[in-house]
Amino acid sequence: MVAPTTLTFYKLKVEDACSNPSDSLTIKIDVKPTLSLKAQLTDYSICKGDTTHLYFNMSGGMVSQYQWTINGVNSNVTSIKYQPSTSTQYIVRLQDNCSQPVSDTVKVFVNPIPVADFTVNKTTICKNEMVWFTNQSSGAQNYLWYLTSSDSTNANDPVLLWWICQRHSFLICQRLLISSIVMCHSKITL
Repeated sequence: MVAPTTLTFYKLKVEDACSNPSDSLTIKIDVKPTLSLKAQLTDYSICKGDTTHLYFNMSGGMVSQYQWTINGVNSNVTSIKYQPSTSTQYIVRLQDNCSQPVSDTVKVFVNPIPVADFTVNKTTICKNEMVWFTNQSSGAQNYLWYLTSSDSTNANDPVLLWWICQRHSFLICQRLLISSIVMCHSKITL
């Protein structure tokens, strides 16, 4: 019995006193490389509602016999789009009915969308009155307030002195854009 680890040729030569010439047979043993599998995601950290693509490369073994599963489900594609609602791991398992099966695991982290919310002490004002905006957002790390068409701030709770005066009262329309530490965004307009 032999157990070659690389391509090997074996030759058998048969001779006896009665036959001339001798007979021989050569056998080639082709040793396939071991199975290899590398799974990857296009994004390992996404915001809730976003997508990531799982793709993987396979090599070695008996290619014509490849069978693989993703999280235990048979598959015939090497790239698939996912939109997980929670952090999820994907386990890809490859076998070829010859080598030892191999697997690779990747995990995508799903980050919550921050909730943009604020209140204002007045929505109708006259000249030189102050307006206080109170930030009631959750899950945010960064704030960007659009106070006028040309004025913005990243203060948590801005105060605005409204300089524009008309004879009529008017409604103040402001917008707050917030983002989490991993840049998930949300916005609200008053």
